[in-house]
Amino acid sequence: MRINSQPTVALFFAVIAAVSGDVNAGTAFTDEAAFLTALGSQATTLDFDDLPDRTVVTNQYSGVTFGNAGIWNWSNNTANGGNVTPPNNLYNIDGLNGEAIEFVFDVPVTAVGLYNSSPGVLTDRVQMTLFDGQNAILFQGDLPETDINFLGYIASSPTIARGEAVGIPPTNGFIFLDNFTFAVVPEPSTLVTGLIGFAMFFLRLR
Repeated sequence: MRINSQPTVALFFAVIAAVSGDVNAGTAFTDEAAFLTALGSQATTLDFDDLPDRTVVTNQYSGVTFGNAGIWNWSNNTANGGNVTPPNNLYNIDGLNGEAIEFVFDVPVTAVGLYNSSPGVLTDRVQMTLFDGQNAILFQGDLPETDINFLGYIASSPTIARGEAVGIPPTNGFIFLDNFTFAVVPEPSTLVTGLIGFAMFFLRLR
């Protein structure tokens, strides 16, 4: 069977052009839908609704280990909670001292996103900081003083080794998070390598 290679080659170079842009800087998102669209099928989102109230969360979820984190079920503890996906949030166990929720990935990831889900009567600002494997800050951003708000970051390559979320003044020390998302997205160079293999396969069918 003969396959016309010209359209295939043209498409190949068109895709190369599309993925060969500026990849030096990451991108921050305040809209979860746009963040998830950018990640496609690579995203893993944890809503924490599969664990009992007051469970200490460490390594129950594949790919990430949490520190100073526990499950807070609003229906059991208070009314009118601000959780995004009821009933559970993730909260900082040592909130009285304002300690951060920490998260460490099994392998470096490209993207992290989460909701500040504190209830309206106890609205707290939350700061998310992401680090590389050498503990250099890759990104730092605030989730503002509104009832429920989102912040996500997609790096130019899988370099996010760990991160933390902490309350920033004015706050009562406790923070509540929901819909924690992380993802490993192939680097543009990896995509280009795959496209080259794809194009060569069709050229060999000529």
